[in-house]
Amino acid sequence: MPRHKRAISRTDFYHVIIRGANRQEIFHDENDRTEFLSIIKRKKSDHPLEIFAYCMMGNHVHFLFKCPLDQLSLFMKRVSISYVKYYHGKYQTCGHLLQNRFISEGVETREYLLKVMRYIHQNPVKAGMVRTPEEWKWSSCSTYYDQSRKNILINTTFILSFFNCNLSLFKIYNEESSEQEECRSAFPKPRKFTDHEARQLIAEQIGEKMIPLIKTYPKEQRDPILRKIKQIPNLTIRQAARLLGISPNLITRA
Repeated sequence: MPRHKRAISRTDFYHVIIRGANRQEIFHDENDRTEFLSIIKRKKSDHPLEIFAYCMMGNHVHFLFKCPLDQLSLFMKRVSISYVKYYHGKYQTCGHLLQNRFISEGVETREYLLKVMRYIHQNPVKAGMVRTPEEWKWSSCSTYYDQSRKNILINTTFILSFFNCNLSLFKIYNEESSEQEECRSAFPKPRKFTDHEARQLIAEQIGEKMIPLIKTYPKEQRDPILRKIKQIPNLTIRQAARLLGISPNLITRA
């Protein structure tokens, strides 16, 4: 399917998310997280980019950036390439680590800017990993809370200016319950395809003529084709099996 063109923010502020492919973990220990932040710091100096918040979870990362979209895309590409190279080198793996392109949404108002910042900091709280945002070591929250810490990665001054640089007011807002916050999720619930849509997606991947033939192929010929089909985002194994006339187990084991 053709990629949708990214929406350009009028303010150059973006909520950005990178995700592990198939929800896999992309950080396994502290060294992985430290290396990722080091890459961010190194690449940041080459772009007109400011970071106002971040949070590194196990299989995804949230950012609040200000940067022109073309530069942001280039920055994220360079960060992704560098981290994937590090990861494969360390763990002796290959293949996809990150899920397609990064997700981005424009942040157009001050109100939404603050909501995104709070949503990012509260990610580990909502995941039940910590009780308060500052307990999570791998986010920008502690940098905001301890202004004596020097951090060249994060710009805290801009966000704090909305609270008259009053840290107590900022903490109250940052830890306020936000259960109904409607910010972009790292793993939104996928939209279900109709059978017609699903068949078109499969045909684009392997060719229309091959669909009725797959069930006749021997395993060694069938499995590479099924692996291609499994890469189609949001297509369920059950639906694919029904359209191909084969058992879901055959797709799962391919």
